[in-house]
Amino acid sequence: MNAPVNIDYAALIREDTPDGFLVNSRLYQDEGIFREEMDRIFHRGWVYVGHASEVPDPGDYRVRLIGQQPVILVRGQDQRIRVLLNRCTHRGNTLCQRERGNSKFFRCAYHGWVFDNTGALREATHPSGWGDRPPGAAQHLIEVARLGEHRGFIFASLAKDGISFEDYLGNAGAYLSRYCDLAPDGEIVLSAGRHGVTVDANWKMQLENLTDAYHAEYVHASALAQFASLSSTDKKASFQERGDLESPLAMQRDLAAATRFSTASPRTAPRATSCASPVPPARCCRR
Repeated sequence: MNAPVNIDYAALIREDTPDGFLVNSRLYQDEGIFREEMDRIFHRGWVYVGHASEVPDPGDYRVRLIGQQPVILVRGQDQRIRVLLNRCTHRGNTLCQRERGNSKFFRCAYHGWVFDNTGALREATHPSGWGDRPPGAAQHLIEVARLGEHRGFIFASLAKDGISFEDYLGNAGAYLSRYCDLAPDGEIVLSAGRHGVTVDANWKMQLENLTDAYHAEYVHASALAQFASLSSTDKKASFQERGDLESPLAMQRDLAAATRFSTASPRTAPRATSCASPVPPARCCRR
């Protein structure tokens, strides 16, 4: 665990300056702030890790990240869905190297320890060398502290204590349910693959971009023009350069405790070339 840092966030985000609303660039560059965000937002809160339809059969698994912690979303032979820490309990090496697949067992490539898809340790190699203290139940794979599910959407928390899943989801639960109810049978299946974007920047940059409607008419002007022509009975229809930013259709909705849910699933990792990168990049995936 990283040592606590004392950061005056009120001094970094100012709404009362003569120049208006100001955000200090340190929020996007400071390594201490990044570590605190990983701990307090991702490692203590709730994070979306996948959908039940992504692991429909026993043995199906997907490798995901919660902040900087690699995890395995897996359906065990007992049909129960678990989120397991993706590290061998022997020496902490990454256990599952593939992004997805189906397997009854996970074998550590370092010392050959074998775990089944419920997380139970099945074999610790060279048993004769363990004497009277052989590995046992204490060496089973570690499950995340808490798991939450709503209409097939699975969320996990690494923290044993904290805001409940129901309070975290807040008003977003109703939106998820409405989305699912649009399907003929009232359920959705994630089977079309995933569109992933790797962003070499601080993780907040991509999430802010996803909720920024201001840039669309400039950055995505050609796409909006094409959309206007295809969605209108008037083939000569064109995208209007400026819209009404005060219209309810142009506003973001506050989902209370679940505000972070609208930003999908940020996956963060240190830059491969340097763990001390001044601007820790993020891998953000939208499913």
